[in-house]
Amino acid sequence: MSTSAILTTELVFFLVTAVWRTTATAGDASNAADFSVLCTLEQLASTDLTATYKAIELPPSAVTAIDEIVAAATSQANISAVPDAITKPEEDAATDACQKQSGDKGECVAHWLKWHKIKKDLKEKGKKYQYQPLSIAKRENPAAAQYQLELARIVKAEHGKANKAKNIADNELKAASNAATKHMQNAQFGASKTVFHKVTANIAHMATSRTASRKSPYSGKSLAHDLMCLCAEDSTGSAKFCGFEVKGCNSGA
Repeated sequence: MSTSAILTTELVFFLVTAVWRTTATAGDASNAADFSVLCTLEQLASTDLTATYKAIELPPSAVTAIDEIVAAATSQANISAVPDAITKPEEDAATDACQKQSGDKGECVAHWLKWHKIKKDLKEKGKKYQYQPLSIAKRENPAAAQYQLELARIVKAEHGKANKAKNIADNELKAASNAATKHMQNAQFGASKTVFHKVTANIAHMATSRTASRKSPYSGKSLAHDLMCLCAEDSTGSAKFCGFEVKGCNSGA
């Protein structure tokens, strides 16, 4: 073989190899981009939105202020008798305090724990607290009775309103989160689909073949399907690099 023939052969081989590598590299990059989108979409669709977007917490600051005023001024024994400091676990202290109660002991325990926390928080605030607790004499002063009754009415009404508002907000948050997740899944796999059925013909939005689906993609309805249809042959030349046949897709494979 002449020198010119050898050079020509080497040049052709170089060009073919270069073209193959260029095409393969483009395929690799395209696949990487496609699967990156799918990965991000999967993460978004599986995100717990209720954990990301927290529900409102109770009690709100205004209701907390009312509770603090009641704790500082009430003559109700089931509130004023609850201590701000204890030497045993709170649940045990509450259970012991409610042993002699004739009513609902579970309700009594919840009531005791609530006011213990309020009074404990007040004690921690110390001199910074703006509603200083009244003495026993002032609490039991007949002139204070009407104010105390009104405070009890207000605190009951405000807790009721706060709980109602929280229930409404929680239900709306749950409904919105469910709707957002559903829309994300619909975009990911298609309406009413929760899994991707590969590229099997006539299943889960595929047409009669991968090529037919590429000609008429499920655009805007199943991103997983559309991106899978774009999967290209990689640098290894594997026919099923994407998990299904990618070679010869122009012929309807």
